[in-house]
Amino acid sequence: MLKDLSPGQNNKELKRFYRKMLKALHPDLGGDKEEFLKFLAWYTEQHAKDKNFKAEVVKRLPSQGNYVYRCEEFTLEEILTLKQKTLVLPVEKKCPDCDGTGYDRCKSQVCGNCLGTGLIETLSSRSKDKVYVPCPFCGGRGRVQRVICSTCLGRGTIRDELRVVVDLPLGLEEGDYLYLPRDRFNLPQDVYVEVVIKDHPNFKRVGKDLILEHSVSVWELLLSDFIEVPTLEGRERLATSDLRISQEIVLKSRGLYYYERGDLKRGDLIVKLRVIYPIDLPLEVKECLNLAYETYKRLHQGG
Repeated sequence: MLKDLSPGQNNKELKRFYRKMLKALHPDLGGDKEEFLKFLAWYTEQHAKDKNFKAEVVKRLPSQGNYVYRCEEFTLEEILTLKQKTLVLPVEKKCPDCDGTGYDRCKSQVCGNCLGTGLIETLSSRSKDKVYVPCPFCGGRGRVQRVICSTCLGRGTIRDELRVVVDLPLGLEEGDYLYLPRDRFNLPQDVYVEVVIKDHPNFKRVGKDLILEHSVSVWELLLSDFIEVPTLEGRERLATSDLRISQEIVLKSRGLYYYERGDLKRGDLIVKLRVIYPIDLPLEVKECLNLAYETYKRLHQGG
């Protein structure tokens, strides 16, 4: 059965599997036609899944040409972690009710050229006698479709939405344009999507770097060996011993991707700590802190 077929792990094995099954199922080689058609449909679906829909990045729109333009917001997670983006593109497609003619196919009116007879009178070029020929306007039917289609209002096309899944390239910057060629993405027209990077609630963009302002209590900073801070790739553990020296730490190559002289590089993630101190301390806590401070001095001086 088709559901039991296994294509393997990669494109080479998929193609090898395709050639093997093609010989086994082809009707000209004794195979079953229905199974052969099912297999072709299955292979087409698998091949489409493996197809790489990479958009091209350009810095400006073309000065001329027929293309679709739109703006799209992208999150930092999308442009930094190579996530796929589903773009909803407005397209014009042929009206299904009138088949693109702009007129209602079920409603007609009497042809004004032949007055509904389907024939027109003319003179024979040879005998000069009167002859009747089919009306060229209605094709001899006597009626014409001239009632405007209520779906497309006579345009012949309707607006629709097309969903396209795009693999986002690295180094995407605000103001760039994603170029989606119509042949590669099976679109009616070329599409240019202007990149707008959405503001992140935790990370600020400063050039190619990201700034994270993270709040931490003084107790956590003093009593814990590590604290966790969020990054775009997940949570990161930082040693509190480093943060007690400087409340700003730089995580190299954890910022925005960018190209410099053709080489792909990445900015830094700068973590700035905001230490939260207690406003009111109970007397018992102050006494404990004084005792802890005296112990710390004694141990420190003794060491």
